[in-house]
Amino acid sequence: MTIHRYITIALYYSILYDCHMSIITVANTKGGAGKSTSAIFLATAAARAGRQVRVLDADPQGTASEWVWAAEEDGTVLPFTVEPVNAASLRHLHSDDVITIVDTPPGESSLVQAAIDSSDFVIIPTKATSADLWRTAATVAAAAHRLSGVLITQARTGTTLLNEVKTQLHKDDVSYFDTVIPLREAIASAVGTIPTELWGYDIVLDEIMKEI
Repeated sequence: MTIHRYITIALYYSILYDCHMSIITVANTKGGAGKSTSAIFLATAAARAGRQVRVLDADPQGTASEWVWAAEEDGTVLPFTVEPVNAASLRHLHSDDVITIVDTPPGESSLVQAAIDSSDFVIIPTKATSADLWRTAATVAAAAHRLSGVLITQARTGTTLLNEVKTQLHKDDVSYFDTVIPLREAIASAVGTIPTELWGYDIVLDEIMKEI
């Protein structure tokens, strides 16, 4: 496994006996961590692997929904649906044969908690800085009752700072992905398109699906 994780006995048995879980929430109370980008890239990876997938846009800013509209204006149809949802809808989510990826807003809110509570796995994206890592603590705590993993995004690979962030996560017993999403202009400029290069999100999805 390449997810460094610390799982309770109860969660361990939930992995063994519940193989139909398919709700993945992307959450971080801090803005600018790459939540919407991660949601779209993960959905693209799932569609490309032949899986049925949908994105639920729980962010009032509607970044994921804007992505779809921009693509359609350019004559492009994404290989999955993006649907706006609210906290009430999220509280009644259930696992099925479709991979559901929930994009959440920044800030500590009942909506974010509802998405986490309905999830089978929570991805917590963060930039590779000490300040950003510190701001993930609230989300890590909110997702403590779910399988989760910190995903480092917008990372300058091979740097001392990146290694220090991973060391700190390990020291704090916080589950994290070995795979990091690099800082690339191509990722930022993919808005409104079907991503062509997945930049490691396909590996991240594979690791999650093995866990749940």
